[in-house]
Amino acid sequence: MRCCSLIASLRTSALSALTVALVAASAFAGMPRPLASAVASELPQATVAPVVSTVAAVEPTSKPSDSTVVALAQPATSAAQAQPEAPAVQTVGSAENAEAATSIEPTAFWAKTKREAGIWSGWDTNAKEFAKIASGLTLQVLELRSSRAYVYFPGDNKGHKAGEVWIDRADLQDMTWPRWARARRDTILRAAPGLGGEEKLLLQRGNYIETTGEYQGRWAQAFFLLDHRPGEWAVGWVDGLDLTLPRGEQAEISNYMLSRTTLMASSPELWLKVPYRTQLDGSSYAEANCGPTSVAMALDAIGQRDSLESLRSAALKLQDSAGCDDCGTFIQHLASVAEARGARTYGLRDEPEKFHRWSLDEIRQQLRQERVVIPQVKYQFLPGRSKSQYGGDHYIVIVGLSGNNFLYNDPVDSDGRGYGRLISAKALEQAMSNATGDFARAASAVGR
Repeated sequence: MRCCSLIASLRTSALSALTVALVAASAFAGMPRPLASAVASELPQATVAPVVSTVAAVEPTSKPSDSTVVALAQPATSAAQAQPEAPAVQTVGSAENAEAATSIEPTAFWAKTKREAGIWSGWDTNAKEFAKIASGLTLQVLELRSSRAYVYFPGDNKGHKAGEVWIDRADLQDMTWPRWARARRDTILRAAPGLGGEEKLLLQRGNYIETTGEYQGRWAQAFFLLDHRPGEWAVGWVDGLDLTLPRGEQAEISNYMLSRTTLMASSPELWLKVPYRTQLDGSSYAEANCGPTSVAMALDAIGQRDSLESLRSAALKLQDSAGCDDCGTFIQHLASVAEARGARTYGLRDEPEKFHRWSLDEIRQQLRQERVVIPQVKYQFLPGRSKSQYGGDHYIVIVGLSGNNFLYNDPVDSDGRGYGRLISAKALEQAMSNATGDFARAASAVGR
């Protein structure tokens, strides 16, 4: 079965106010159509690197250190308090304009556009308006000067690219800190707010954090769930200048993400160690690569690492579509690719030409035998995806159990952390049952 295909990415400039046309692509019989580009929108101004090594600054130990990592069901250690540095006051222009040109520290770090607002080249009367952005957009306020605010704009679905721009202060409304944010560049989780705070952990560009409710100026105390080490986390302070918002709705993200509150209350019943990989790696075929990316995660879990390019090339060769950037991959070819690299697969077929129809109990059984399960699902039936423009199929990697929920890794991570996601038993059953045609309820377990 062909996996998701994201045909266009939002790669236009906010300052030039260009727009992107979504290009449709037809699918093979029995293969899903391409994903809409809005689903795979990238981090601003560069390609999202795969989140493969989120804990590079911390060496694994048999017992996590209280100063770096917190294990499940243990309360996070409070960070030391410190005053953040204030932004420098600058003046430009002549002496008589000094008062108007003085930079003012914002009273709130986040704001939302109250109405359609103009993007300006500067704060003064000589500035030019480049474009209009919609109402209801969330921005980071970096500086106030005269009647305008200098803000970080995260981009939108109208083709305006992320960047730092000027907007009339009258068009903005103060906001509280969001619960979920994403690093828009490499940054440091610190023991205290301020650039002088002790470095605790490297956060890579694309990593997600959950704010705890404690803030000082542009600094937020943050909870970071570590990849590779299920059930462990770090808590510290992060500079808001290094953050942006994920594409997903804040309330929806909270519904399908393992949160700090949940993890501190109880441990999941089962959580296999499956290093995360994202399909949104900036390659020419990224939008169609959920299948090979899922196989890559399954292979990583048994110590058989391979590149996404190699896995994709092998799968496309099996289905006579070598070199096709827009083509997805069939589930039977993905299983063959995994087996060719030393893995064993289970439960794909009942007969040579008939796929097995998986039950949820069979998935639970495979997980308890330390095998991940890669099901074919309908994308719009996954948590947070009901409004997606893409109506085709997708692959995910089921990695654990938490009460009546399943834990999974999703190769698409533009709408929240790709690992540590939750899906209810009912939702998983519906997502699998609504996959296309003969692939409904098809899946493959992968292990040693």
